[in-house]
Amino acid sequence: MRISVGLEDPRMFIAHIIEAAKLSIDRKHIDFSSSFPSDDSIDDIYMQTYLDVHQRFAKSLPRFSQLSQ
Repeated sequence: MRISVGLEDPRMFIAHIIEAAKLSIDRKHIDFSSSFPSDDSIDDIYMQTYLDVHQRFAKSLPRFSQLSQ
């Protein structure tokens, strides 16, 4: 397993975790990996989080009137 910090799409990390579960945990606990959220659900959570974080960032920036003084 690996952990990455940076600009990598976090869904890639989730995909690696699910694949690791399929290759290891599922052998002992049948269908364990099927308990992860669906692909569409992961995409929805990602998009909601992405938009929320970027909206907060944009709102934290100074107003144009503050920059043009």
